[in-house]
Amino acid sequence: MDINTHHTIFSLFYTLYSAMAIAIAGKTQPFDTPSMFKGYIKAWGRFIFSFFILNIIPLLSFAFVFNLLGRYSKLELSFYSAILVFLPSLVGLGFYRIHYGFMLLKGNKGYVFYDKALYEKKTKYLPPSLHNDLESRPKFHEEPSTHIIPGFIWILIAMLPVLCLFVIPS
Repeated sequence: MDINTHHTIFSLFYTLYSAMAIAIAGKTQPFDTPSMFKGYIKAWGRFIFSFFILNIIPLLSFAFVFNLLGRYSKLELSFYSAILVFLPSLVGLGFYRIHYGFMLLKGNKGYVFYDKALYEKKTKYLPPSLHNDLESRPKFHEEPSTHIIPGFIWILIAMLPVLCLFVIPS
């Protein structure tokens, strides 16, 4: 497969937005390897979930779009084709939003992904960076669904142009 201009545009923006999504996910402490090393099981769960939602699934979506763009090498470069290629590069932000929402899930014994023993009661048993982020927002931001559902909508909107490629003959 030859790399074309559409591949380049998509790869450049996908890389930028995915790196940004992983960087801002740091407040949720997705890859807390010291806590994993000390045997905190929720840190392991957070790591595994974060690895899949922030790394593996975005990589699969990248490969899907990249391969699809290879089928349309005769697609002319225009404003509309650039938008068609740019929007899917934003999909990583949707995965971040879903990740953020899942980090706020609560179970019978507190947060699903955070050990009470690691964080103080004054931070509601969350990492201080996540607690401070939530404190600076309206109260409804503490609800997981206010992040998860918009995250899925974001992904759907971002991938919609790519799905339109299926109706264009190759």
